[in-house]
Amino acid sequence: MENVFTREYPYASEEYLNVNHVPGTKLDPKILEYVRYVLSREGQEDVARDGKFIPLTAQGVREGLAALEAEPKRTPKASRSKDTKAHYSNRFELSGIPAYTPKQQVSGLIRVWGFNQLADGNLAQNWEKGFRKYHPKATFEWTLPSQYAASTGMITGKADVGAGAYWRFSEYLAYQRLFNADALPIAMATGSYDRTGWANALGVFVHKDNPINGLTLAQLDGIFGAPRSGGWVGTAWYPEFARGPEGNIRTWGQLGLTGEWANQPIIAFGPDLRSESSIAFSDNVIKGSDKWNERLRYFTHEAFRHSRYGIAFGSKQEAGPEAKCVALAVKTGSHYVPFTIENVQNRSYPLIQTTYWFVGRKPGESIDPKLKEFLTYALSREGQQAIVDDGKFLPLTDTMVYEALKTLQ
Repeated sequence: MENVFTREYPYASEEYLNVNHVPGTKLDPKILEYVRYVLSREGQEDVARDGKFIPLTAQGVREGLAALEAEPKRTPKASRSKDTKAHYSNRFELSGIPAYTPKQQVSGLIRVWGFNQLADGNLAQNWEKGFRKYHPKATFEWTLPSQYAASTGMITGKADVGAGAYWRFSEYLAYQRLFNADALPIAMATGSYDRTGWANALGVFVHKDNPINGLTLAQLDGIFGAPRSGGWVGTAWYPEFARGPEGNIRTWGQLGLTGEWANQPIIAFGPDLRSESSIAFSDNVIKGSDKWNERLRYFTHEAFRHSRYGIAFGSKQEAGPEAKCVALAVKTGSHYVPFTIENVQNRSYPLIQTTYWFVGRKPGESIDPKLKEFLTYALSREGQQAIVDDGKFLPLTDTMVYEALKTLQ
């Protein structure tokens, strides 16, 4: 314990007070005084008396006070660029999706936080324009810096609707503990086929000379995963998702290849493990466990093209001409589905991503009528046609739309 207190033990963790100090402004005096108290002798004695956390060292206190007085550094803005081009010319069949019919006239402000892609393309403005044809007294406030702002806006009460990828464990947990309820996810669109950054589907690639043509999700788990004691779905832990080392697949012979391939090691590649692509792959293939192949390499075109015995998952744009895409089956005996834009849109290809709306609704309560009308519009034939016209995300299937509309009721 003494070595944890002195920070000599290398894996000692720290808890932080995060202060919202905007560069070029003065910190609110009451916040400044409160943090000074926490860092004072009296404040750290309070920590010691509580008997669970460990007080800071004198050096730790000095560093905290210095950070409090310092001018905050400006963080360079993440690069963003408008992409108003429609990248797909496919005309998807939307006749099975109901046209929009207003249930009631609504008015007032709708605050949407999240996905920057809604503003980087044309979707936000087209959805707003289309909805206001029916509800001219409705207004919108779009705050769209990043998909990660969706949960922030919902948790702080600044947003009526969040827009982004399915929330991470920590986002759901924070919302649950604040509101004693789950934010309600409602499907918005299917992610793109191959537009990186637009919730793109994940292809599985091998060298063009590799004779393998199809793999199951269980085989992908064997290749890219590792032994685990269970897995996660949202904030729920499932011990039945456990598997041992006998499930590892580390040579091409284990997949039935013969000749020169039989004894060759499988060299696995993947994106940054903290990326949305890797999180999506983990959730779909290795049961949300984040237990990865111990020799997984970072997937770049340059590295992969020199690896005859490699296999990678990621965006189609990253694969290059030396690679071929492997068809996938959900389980043994299922049909192997090729990685095509049609199979991503109709959701028969298993490694797709979905974008979501999030709204707050406590059990037994109904959704705000203006939010219900807007989300119904976005799910309508007109709303899904706006996705087609924007040409990056893909429209939902009839089945997905009806499921989402049922969730709204």
